[in-house]
Amino acid sequence: MVMKNHIRRTAYVDNVCCECGSPYSSPSYLIKHMMEVHQIQLHPRMQSRSRPISTQYEFVKSKSDPHQCLFYGCPSCWFYCPQDLQRLAKHIQDTHLVDLEDGYETPEYEEEKNVVYEH
Repeated sequence: MVMKNHIRRTAYVDNVCCECGSPYSSPSYLIKHMMEVHQIQLHPRMQSRSRPISTQYEFVKSKSDPHQCLFYGCPSCWFYCPQDLQRLAKHIQDTHLVDLEDGYETPEYEEEKNVVYEH
């Protein structure tokens, strides 16, 4: 069986507030903004963990780096989606705002099939 070289597209995952659309330089600044401005409490991702490798995209670390795709990302997990604030807000509501007072923890990364969207 011959394996084809799969060329991954470059992508950047932007930290954008799903409530007001304001962009932030990091997930931690976005989490702080969401708490201070919108009173939405989100837990941060575990520190020193890198975004899982994608079979479809090679993620760049800076928005100024050349990239072919731009996504909006969740500051609490590895979820990302096309530039759709409603989809991002629904993910945050459904995944991260359930029973925070009852010890709910941010879910670990799930298989890419659940988070990758084609253009």
